[in-house]
Amino acid sequence: MRKFITFLILIALVGAGDYSREDIKEFLQKPEPETEKILRKIPLQEVTVLDLTTEKPKIKLAKSGQIKAESTVAIVPQVSGIITELNAEVGDYVKRGSELAFIGNSLSTDIAAIQLESAKISRQLSEESRNLTNQLGNVNVDMAENGRQIAVNTINSFDSQIENAEDLIEFQVENTEEELEDAEDALEESEEYLEDLLKSQENEQMYAEKDNLISTLITEFSGLLDNSEAKIAQAKQAVLAAEKRVEIAEMTLDQLNLTEQSQIDQLEFAQNSAEIQANGSFSQIEAAQIGSELQNLQILSQATQIEMSEKIARTNQKYQHITSPIEGTITEILITEGNFVAPGQAIIKIEKNGQLIAETSITYEEKKLLDLDQNAEIEVGDTTIEGKIIEISPSLSSVSKKIRVKIALKENKEILPGTFAKIILPVKNEAIFIPLNSIQLSDTPFVRVLENAEIKFKTVKTGRIIGNYAEIINGLNGDEKIITSISELSEGEKVKIAQK
Repeated sequence: MRKFITFLILIALVGAGDYSREDIKEFLQKPEPETEKILRKIPLQEVTVLDLTTEKPKIKLAKSGQIKAESTVAIVPQVSGIITELNAEVGDYVKRGSELAFIGNSLSTDIAAIQLESAKISRQLSEESRNLTNQLGNVNVDMAENGRQIAVNTINSFDSQIENAEDLIEFQVENTEEELEDAEDALEESEEYLEDLLKSQENEQMYAEKDNLISTLITEFSGLLDNSEAKIAQAKQAVLAAEKRVEIAEMTLDQLNLTEQSQIDQLEFAQNSAEIQANGSFSQIEAAQIGSELQNLQILSQATQIEMSEKIARTNQKYQHITSPIEGTITEILITEGNFVAPGQAIIKIEKNGQLIAETSITYEEKKLLDLDQNAEIEVGDTTIEGKIIEISPSLSSVSKKIRVKIALKENKEILPGTFAKIILPVKNEAIFIPLNSIQLSDTPFVRVLENAEIKFKTVKTGRIIGNYAEIINGLNGDEKIITSISELSEGEKVKIAQK
């Protein structure tokens, strides 16, 4: 400073012209007088710091948004037609199910009426057809059941006939066997009698030959012989008759056996035919039942189609009545009586009373900083309302490419739907964030940190900027004391922390 003052004095002297160059040279070469140095003790500059080990900045997203009702419904008709009645006005409070308008005087509504009437008639005819089908099926089943019963009775009758035939033939066989036995006994007796006669005749002839000398006896023996031969002839005839009787009895027995088998075969054949008929009757019953069931299924299918047609017709008629799906306040009416409306066209808007929500949008990167059920603040004018995040959309909007966030507000009767608001969203602070004003901008950004009461400079790399804070992604460890004062400070300078 002293040299600078001397330099100014020299310029003034030269400019005045009162001093020569030599005088000035002598002045400059003149030694300075000894002065007493006074040392003053300068106090350390105070600085404010952010201790990253004990303090985490409260990072908040500030977003603009709008207050809305929890549920806003746009009513759209399901059928086309003309609004013939309009029973609502903007501001009306309506309950769920209240009729707001009626659609009529159109081709679609006329078709719906015709379809409903046709469906009613078809349903009635279907029911009558089903009743007749059931009656016919019952008749067929009854007829088949009667046939089966007749066949069963026939089988039982053939069982009785077979049993009777067997008993009769058995009786005849027994009689014939007895007759045969009697005939065989008679034959045996005749043969024995004939044998006795023949032996007697032989004896008589032998005696006759021995007594040839007695001529008087010849005549007597001749008469006896003639008599014996007659008896023998009779005995032979009896034997032949007995043999014939035996032969007839045997033939009768054989005939009875053949007749018995033939009759039994005929009866069994007839019985088998009756069993086949009975089995056929069972099949007829099953066929009648299956046929009846198939017809019932066809009729049921037709009835189902008719019922669906009737429901559709009733639904179309129901759609002619425009009703409120929720309880709330009408905020907008987009039609008047006489207007033609079509499906998908919004005609009335209703907001549900009660819960209000604030809605805003965030970027994909900001989504990572928020969680459901996280607290939020909503500022509407001078009023601040607490809220809680209830929805974070999982996808980006196709228009804005941002993510919708909804916050449920605590009850506040002064806030109305449609109001614009400022929405403050505290974020998860897992990264290192420091105030923007603590970052010194140069070719390479750096921050000033306090180490052992001395200023140190650290080069940093920044990331996201949220509000007045910047994310540090490289250069800090998270245990530094960041100087947030905006005063000029030099690296190595000693400072002290200001009292809070």
